[in-house]
Parts: sequence; structure tokens; C-alpha cells
Amino acid sequence: MANLFGGPGYGAYVASKAAPDSLTTSEHAETLTDEVRFSSVYMLLVRTPMIVRGTATQLP
Repeated sequence: MANLFGGPGYGAYVASKAAPDSLTTSEHAETLTDEVRFSSVYMLLVRTPMIVRGTATQLP
């Protein structure tokens, strides 16, 4: 979900969260005929200084 809420100072963080989604989508498309399934698991927010600063202004 973090890749949906970008903002100043969060570029690298958002990119790191978008990477697994992109990989899952690509792997799913590449293995459709092999009957292999892929899923993404979204972890909850961990209270870090960056998250504490951003939750008041960046997240709904």
C-alpha cells in the first residue's frame, strides 16, 4: 500500500515497496500456462521515525 502514497522524502521507500508488486505481476504473467500462482503479502506499518513523521500528512 505504501507505493500508493508517495510524497517528498519518500521516493526510495515507495520504490522499494512497489518492487515486490511489480515482480509478482510479472511472474504471474510469465507462468500463466504453468498453473503457478503468485501473491503479494502487505505488511502492516512498523512504527519507525519516518512513519511517525509521515502518518499525520501522507496517509489517509
